Amino acid sequence: MSLTKLNYSKADKVIDIYASLLESLPNLPLYDKYGYADMKGYDIIDILNSLRLITAYRVYITNTIDDKTLTEFKKYASEDGGAVFNYFNHFVPDNEKAEMDKLDKHSPDFLINSIRIISDFQESDLYKVVMKNETSTSFLDFCIGIKGDSKYWDKVFKRLSLDCETEAEYDKIYYEIKKEQNKGQTKNSPTIDGVVDTDKKEKTKEISTPSFYDKYSTVIFHLLIICILIWCIFNILARNIFFSLVILLYIPLIYNFLKKNPPKNNAKFNFIINVFTLILVTIGFFNPIIGFYAIFFCILSQGIDLCKHLIITYLRARSGGHVPKIILWFIKH
Repeated sequence: MSLTKLNYSKADKVIDIYASLLESLPNLPLYDKYGYADMKGYDIIDILNSLRLITAYRVYITNTIDDKTLTEFKKYASEDGGAVFNYFNHFVPDNEKAEMDKLDKHSPDFLINSIRIISDFQESDLYKVVMKNETSTSFLDFCIGIKGDSKYWDKVFKRLSLDCETEAEYDKIYYEIKKEQNKGQTKNSPTIDGVVDTDKKEKTKEISTPSFYDKYSTVIFHLLIICILIWCIFNILARNIFFSLVILLYIPLIYNFLKKNPPKNNAKFNFIINVFTLILVTIGFFNPIIGFYAIFFCILSQGIDLCKHLIITYLRARSGGHVPKIILWFIKH
């Protein structure tokens, strides 16, 4: 059964589960599919509403929607529409998934046999409900049209036929709703409710506003490592100390990772890079020429990681904190 209440945190959770499953598609045998149960209790209606709620929040927190911003929003709306349709390409009812699991997924006949099991999703009730729903672009236009309205969130939730989930007191959307409700009470004198709301505002500010450390720790870390690596180019002792630390740290980490959690899908690339770095650094410890190239490789690796972090931070700042998972996957890899 679809959710009747939703907030930002839960919407983000639903999208994260769905995006993780889509990213893990290469791990499935060819032509295999997920069952509805793989969404951990959520369905396509929850995915649809979650994407819409994030769209509404993105519009709400954007001060000025110029042509460039509008183009970005429409791009996200188009991607959201594609993500919803992909559900029917990659998910089947649980009873059909159970029948597919009985087949030999490595057999040349797997595709033919699975087609006989899978029903036409266009005939399903879920598909018909989704098709009757408005498009992501239409909902975006609606949100832009009511932007600045004092009843913005009331109209958004009414449009989605949902209530706002109020269990998470400092949820981003719920906080904005409470702030609007209490705005009139704090204009003249600080009533008891007003004082409580001010206190909540300060707490929420502490939670939602990143500290200097949260904002720049990753950048400072990468720059510090790059500076140390540059120093290692000219100082053999520093280079050997750095190589020793890398070897001592990487060997147990890689061993534990392989023992407990073999690399899958997106983690494979990073795992290969880490193993290659360990091998290069180990040889470089004994061979100064290789060591010189190992340092340059480490500088390049740190520089790429720093650039990816800056790009993702910029995109999140421009899009209200929500960057489509497929874009994040592309940047990270």
